[in-house]
Amino acid sequence: AFLRQQTAAFCKVFGTDADYRSRDLRKVGDSNCWAFFVGVPLAGGEPIVTAGDEFGYDAERCPGKLYG
Repeated sequence: AFLRQQTAAFCKVFGTDADYRSRDLRKVGDSNCWAFFVGVPLAGGEPIVTAGDEFGYDAERCPGKLYG
């Protein structure tokens, strides 16, 4: 079912352990304390990489540093 409904696998890369631990799994979208958001197309092809930005990071009052 997952492969029929999704076009890519997604993951968030966190810059520090403190940022990873600060996420709230109950919130939709987690938090902005990630350094990179990566989507890998299940059909193949290049991954789609989004870098975190300072504004979202500061707005969330993230405990670590954006890029480690």
